[in-house]
Amino acid sequence: MGLNSKENISTNGRFQSFQKLEYVETSDSTVYILSAYFIKKMKEQKDNIVTVIGWEEKVNNYSYFKCCFRLQKGNPMVIQSTKWYIYSYPDSLLRRVQFTCPISMESKSIEGVSIITDYKRTCHKESKYYIQVQTPLQGELAVCTTVLYGSLSAELLLEWFEVQRIIGVEKTVTYTFELNKDAMKICEYYESIGFTVLVRVADFPAREKHVRFLSRGDQNGKVWTDQQVFALDCHTRMYGYKYVIGIDRDEFVLPNIRKYGLSLRRVLDKIFDHSTAGVIMKTNIHVTTWKPFNQTSSLFIRKYLNSTNPVWDRAKYAHMPNRTHIGSPSLHDFKPNKGFKWYTPSTSDITLHHYRSCQKDWWKLFKSDTNVVNDKNSIQNEDDLAVSTCQYFRQYQQKDIEIIGQHIEPRVLKLRHMLNIKK
Repeated sequence: MGLNSKENISTNGRFQSFQKLEYVETSDSTVYILSAYFIKKMKEQKDNIVTVIGWEEKVNNYSYFKCCFRLQKGNPMVIQSTKWYIYSYPDSLLRRVQFTCPISMESKSIEGVSIITDYKRTCHKESKYYIQVQTPLQGELAVCTTVLYGSLSAELLLEWFEVQRIIGVEKTVTYTFELNKDAMKICEYYESIGFTVLVRVADFPAREKHVRFLSRGDQNGKVWTDQQVFALDCHTRMYGYKYVIGIDRDEFVLPNIRKYGLSLRRVLDKIFDHSTAGVIMKTNIHVTTWKPFNQTSSLFIRKYLNSTNPVWDRAKYAHMPNRTHIGSPSLHDFKPNKGFKWYTPSTSDITLHHYRSCQKDWWKLFKSDTNVVNDKNSIQNEDDLAVSTCQYFRQYQQKDIEIIGQHIEPRVLKLRHMLNIKK
């Protein structure tokens, strides 16, 4: 039901079993299911719901769909629903989809679920078209990442995990696909100590029909659709947590340490009031094509200690899942439930830091905050400035990163040695 048993060599050389997450193609061949979760009813819901997440061909045109359930002892049940949520890119013929199936019974009675969007078809009896229904995990503070793949820097990934631990994150969810050996060793280590839920992705649907190569770093709507599906899976998987944050492995959400200490939970408790579903944060960009602030530092995050001022560039958010519309969380935004709101918090409370090489389109964001004199000659040369190494942007030292770096450095160096990670 969507999971295959495999074998892998752990960091201590012994064999351990693990599972790869596989999508399920539905019987009408237009929907590819990745996962399904059971959400108990809340105030605004009449029933419990099963939410089904996956990909869908854009050619579909329907006003309702069928939720096909396999119950205990293989008994079938069919429920019609009209509630689904889609996320689509113009240049992708697949779109992310989330179906909502109302159901009065409890999760223990359900063996599997499938979806039919063609009203002429009936639910199939074969179990291969069904996926297991899971129960969301519970806790206080979780962090989701996008799918990690290819030649991702093991050096930065190790620091990323240690930063999450030092600021009080309880659990991370890590998706991997054809990831390099050193980075995979790091993921498996944090899985072994219970800090991350490690989801090894088997493959993506319809790759022959809709060609894309995530492991090569393709940047297009097809690949971002895949990332959006896993982002939604993670936020739903962690639905039972009070706070969930979605960031990349080169991003860090940090509290103001001088006000809140090394506690992300403490600042979230302060900035979330009774009507807040989430906060969307501007981005402090640490430009990795700048000359390093401290080239001799043993940590990547301390080498590039300086950043820009906060700007609206690939903003990220922290939210409370039970105040968020099911199906809405994406890589960069979400939809609050009725009666709740989102806002931009003060950078004196919480900040988002993004480590990234210089991008041409940043010149429009930062040209008012540069060391360039605004005369006619400089304006005529804006095209040249835009493709430079961002050397004209003003830089601001991030003292909280320095403090956190000092805290995590001994452990990072110890783990590099233990896991035999080469710099």
